[in-house]
Amino acid sequence: MSLAAMIPTMDDPSLVNLRNNAIRLSGGPAGPRQASALEILPVVEAEIAARKAAKPKATPKPRKKSAKALAAEAAAAAQAEADEAAEDEEEPGGISEIGAESDSESDSEAEPEREQAE
Repeated sequence: MSLAAMIPTMDDPSLVNLRNNAIRLSGGPAGPRQASALEILPVVEAEIAARKAAKPKATPKPRKKSAKALAAEAAAAAQAEADEAAEDEEEPGGISEIGAESDSESDSEAEPEREQAE
């Protein structure tokens, strides 16, 4: 079995090691080792590139918030809650105004009774 036929069955670390050796040998003195290295190097690099392209891209992990950021969020939430409570107190139709409306209604109802009594 030739070395080129074994490349697809090699694991990634072995393939990288073979590429590094082929690069080292291709720069050495002329001879059969250099010729073999030059012959196998494009095949190895193509296999590494194909495997790299086939791997799914890693998704970045969400960053953890710092204590300062968490404190700022908590303060903003508390402020929003306080603002909402303040708005509820200012809205018309509150408890004190409902009672005032019922008093004015009873006064207007009482006036026709007075007119009838006269």
